Amino acid sequence: MKPSDDQHRSKTTGAGRSLRLLLVITAVVIAACSSTSTTGEPATLVYVGSSDDTWTAIHIVLIDLDYDVEKENRDEGTIRATRSADETRPRSVLTIDQVARTETISLYVRAQAAPGDPPMDDSRRRELAEEFLEPVKALLYK
Repeated sequence: MKPSDDQHRSKTTGAGRSLRLLLVITAVVIAACSSTSTTGEPATLVYVGSSDDTWTAIHIVLIDLDYDVEKENRDEGTIRATRSADETRPRSVLTIDQVARTETISLYVRAQAAPGDPPMDDSRRRELAEEFLEPVKALLYK
């Protein structure tokens, strides 16, 4: 016995609703995950040079940009620095990882909002990381 058109349409519509519901749930989950991301892709500087020169340049630029070093580990090549808000900028946090492989140094910088502050969008995080890397480049390439 062949199902009537109404029965067939009812089954198809039910499947269509399930698929639409699944797509909506997937979109909501993806949007929630991307809006809570705090790190994003790091801004990167790779060059041939000295690990000591890099460490010195990082500290000079952090001071020039009014960041305070909260935590650092020279052996691991990591620094976490924070900057207070002023009339032109929000509070921010930089996480810096320096990876040395022979003479090639890779510097990875991630920026994010300070704890308790609203999250920053990707473009603002990238802007803060680049704001830090530009003067570091200038010091290292002089």
